[in-house]
Amino acid sequence: MDGPAVDDELSLALDPVIEAEARAAHLGAAHLDREHVVGHQRCAACHQVNGLGVPGTFPPIASGQPFTAAEPMLKQLVERGFYKDGKIVEGPAAHHIDIVLNGIPGTAMAPFGKQLSDTDIASVITYERNSWGNNGGMVQPAEVQALRGLGIGIVEGDVRDPASLGPACLGASTVICTVSSMPFAYEAGRNDIATTDLDGVVHLVDAARAAGADRFIYTSCSRHLDLDSPLRDAKRTVEAYLRLSGLHYSILRPSFFMDVWLSPAVGFDAAAASATIYGRGEAPISWIAASDVAEFAVGAVSLPAARDATLELSGPEARSPLEVVRIFERLRGRRFEVRLVGEDELRAQEAAATDPMQRSFAALMRCYARGDPTPMTATLAVSGLEPTSVEHFAAETVARLAAHV
Repeated sequence: MDGPAVDDELSLALDPVIEAEARAAHLGAAHLDREHVVGHQRCAACHQVNGLGVPGTFPPIASGQPFTAAEPMLKQLVERGFYKDGKIVEGPAAHHIDIVLNGIPGTAMAPFGKQLSDTDIASVITYERNSWGNNGGMVQPAEVQALRGLGIGIVEGDVRDPASLGPACLGASTVICTVSSMPFAYEAGRNDIATTDLDGVVHLVDAARAAGADRFIYTSCSRHLDLDSPLRDAKRTVEAYLRLSGLHYSILRPSFFMDVWLSPAVGFDAAAASATIYGRGEAPISWIAASDVAEFAVGAVSLPAARDATLELSGPEARSPLEVVRIFERLRGRRFEVRLVGEDELRAQEAAATDPMQRSFAALMRCYARGDPTPMTATLAVSGLEPTSVEHFAAETVARLAAHV
């Protein structure tokens, strides 16, 4: 699949070369000249001169066009952000670059990375994203070079489908795993703690080893999240399995994610100035941003101290939930309505839980009530990571709210 954007009868009627030249002049895209556009008419052989593609085989380039095809192809398009509600939509430029560079495995979309220069690929993608009514903006050769230079390619693998993991891991020296069904993707029997967090990750460890990978970096959970629950048990089982796998490993144990626990999903609603607090709200927690965990996971690849190690991860300081509320109150300039959920109520919730997700969340809320102060001064000293503070996270949250007023 190549490019997307907005359908427009007038633009579809225009000669593609004339339209692309007009858009190039408007965008100031010097690399999108007539020579490149004509040279890249090879795209028309599959996606057609009018950008409408071939039903069932070659998707339209023109965004907003309906398209139906076999499920495997549609799945690829959905995962890359180019298909929604039965129509082609404008996908991310980075995924568009990857598609032209590396193709889409299992489809007719061939890779062009070895045939075309960075300038050529930038030209054809810019042409596709700004023709046939599309308004996708310019792609620069430097963007293509950056992805090509990193050797970045998107491959498909599903931890619930062991057969898909071998090809996905092939050629990888390090596998980084952050997959989890919790908290928002949980679907009983299909994407749950047993299928994904436990069996799925074990399948991925096996696939990484079989493919000849040297290193496996796994995101688990803090040592203080130690109350019995299906999620805790799955995480610790995978940790033990990884240590015995023969792979070099890094096990990352982050504290409570700000992105989840300081969000409306669990009752912390900055927009409504209300907060549900589990326990008395006085026990300190070393909240951490999900982006910091991702940054540390990538950094761990080249960090000697992370090799064959289990590392507790946290933010720069521990703050109690009530302290966090006061930070938000100060930044928002208004008082929050606070509801405290006591330990007895949390135990009752846990006892009444009917599935693994509910039991796990109830246990996590009880751990929250007890606190999770996790200093990582030594780890920060060797990693160079500057973790996000609660104050910074709160300021960004409040700024986003203000921008949408």
